[in-house]
Amino acid sequence: MSQNMDTTMNERGAAAAAAGGKRVVVMVERIKVKKRSNFETLIKFGTDASGLERTFRLFQALAQCIAHIPSIRSIFMLILSSLRLFIASFFLSSISNLVSPSKELSSPSAKAEAQIITTALGVRSKLAQGRRFFRLFRFLDSFHSASTLYYQYQAQTDIDKSGEVGMYCMWLDIMSKSFNGMYLLFETLGFCAALGVPGLDPWGPEVNRFLHVEGQRFWLFALVCGVIGGVVRLVYERDLAGGGGSSNGGGGGGGAAAATATTSDRTSETEKENEIGSREDDEHGNQLKEEERQRAALEKRAEEEQRMVIWTDRRMRIKRRITADLLDLAQPGAVVGWFPDWPGMIGLMMVGSTWLTGVEVWEKCAR
Repeated sequence: MSQNMDTTMNERGAAAAAAGGKRVVVMVERIKVKKRSNFETLIKFGTDASGLERTFRLFQALAQCIAHIPSIRSIFMLILSSLRLFIASFFLSSISNLVSPSKELSSPSAKAEAQIITTALGVRSKLAQGRRFFRLFRFLDSFHSASTLYYQYQAQTDIDKSGEVGMYCMWLDIMSKSFNGMYLLFETLGFCAALGVPGLDPWGPEVNRFLHVEGQRFWLFALVCGVIGGVVRLVYERDLAGGGGSSNGGGGGGGAAAATATTSDRTSETEKENEIGSREDDEHGNQLKEEERQRAALEKRAEEEQRMVIWTDRRMRIKRRITADLLDLAQPGAVVGWFPDWPGMIGLMMVGSTWLTGVEVWEKCAR
């Protein structure tokens, strides 16, 4: 099975068989979906709103780690001092003039460390504020997605329910998107206060505090629903993807209809074989039947391989989304008071979740 997820297999045949002394050859074609190059993907990612938002979030998380984790801050200061020493070596004529940068490299002062902390916290605050511009009206998208899923479920219920597991997954998705929409709506309501412009805040400190805490609570609920829905979908993915086992056991009427369809298909195949036999000799008829049989077998095998590739890719995406949601739980949980408020650990979790969700945006930009 090919590991390239962007290769679509179009099976027109791949076999060679001897039939009546003649060789039947069916060709196989692989149609590759063209992808953007890495540089083109980088341009697309850097100009896409979601890509920019993920980039800002990654820098925000790194700034939080630098400000609150001493080991990471020491590494960052060592890198900065090394860069300063490297740059200074090109402009200072005497080696003795390098003594001051080298001392700073070996033992940075407490004043320099305090300045790094202040700068990192300021960068984190500005990046968090800048990211809110990208999410200003995103609550509309979340509510629209939730309503679309609900109407799809209603239409599906009127015709044929997809099963108990499918119903649970759909309702968890609806709840997750609805909670996420409420979080984004509360964040939008507090947007004017976040700008920090005097006289622009219409609510006041108490209302803004309420909007912030309750918005984070809705985000926490959205993440929990997303994690539960992902786990349920991951456990029962085979049943949801195949759907063959549950539909076959649905009742006697379906089995009778299937038997009638099978009998009709067999009758049609017999008639076609008789027509071929009447028009052509036995050797040519056997050759055509052998070619059709091998083509059908190869098409079935190609469909199974393609289904397995899609299924594996789908499971990988679900696992990645579950992991990202689990890592994001700490941030709103700390604001609400249900998780320990450890800024350094939350920053590390933000780095992990941002990387995972950024990979998803990168793959979308590559297509």
